[in-house]
Amino acid sequence: MTRRVPRYLRYRRPADPQPEPAPEPAPEPAAAYTPYGAPPELVSLPPSAEQPAAAEAAAPVRSGFPSTYFIVLAMVVVALIGGGAYFRAANGPVEVETPTGVLSVTAGAIEEQLAEKRALYTDAIKADDLASVGLDDTAFNRTAVVAFGYLLTDLVIAAGFGVDRDTAVEYAETAADYERLLLAGEPLGDDVEITFSDDRAFVYDGETGKGGYVDPSEQG
Repeated sequence: MTRRVPRYLRYRRPADPQPEPAPEPAPEPAAAYTPYGAPPELVSLPPSAEQPAAAEAAAPVRSGFPSTYFIVLAMVVVALIGGGAYFRAANGPVEVETPTGVLSVTAGAIEEQLAEKRALYTDAIKADDLASVGLDDTAFNRTAVVAFGYLLTDLVIAAGFGVDRDTAVEYAETAADYERLLLAGEPLGDDVEITFSDDRAFVYDGETGKGGYVDPSEQG
């Protein structure tokens, strides 16, 4: 028995002839670049009759120096004015209330102001005139005035080394606190001990207000 083979298996249509591939075009030569990789169209070309030189073709550029100069000058002037205002605000006088009135305190004047306050009371005790500063002439008040003078001397010496405004205000307020206690007949709150020689010293108890000139060798 003969097996029949389907026609489409016995006979195949020959493949259509394929055209030969066209030859690939030759690669174009690499474009020239500047040493820093700029594309060719950005490379400057030498001037020619058809293409004017860049220096001739470019429009002249005007310098902005005058306007920049005036702007910078204005900024400097504003800074100086603002800085001066800040300096005056940071270093100007500060009013401090004292028992004898308002004291205008500055860093440059505080040493003289404290010395004047000290002299006001020490001159009164030297003249035996404590009434001139509103005090009764008693041993307690005389001792307190002497102690007050020594406490202010410490502040005067400290101010003489140079202080800023805040420290000057602190010294003025400290002196004002001492003065309020003195005029109120109360102890000044700080002890004082000044030794002049082996047999002479001044002591003051800031808690009780007691003290005076003593012989250190006799103190137990």
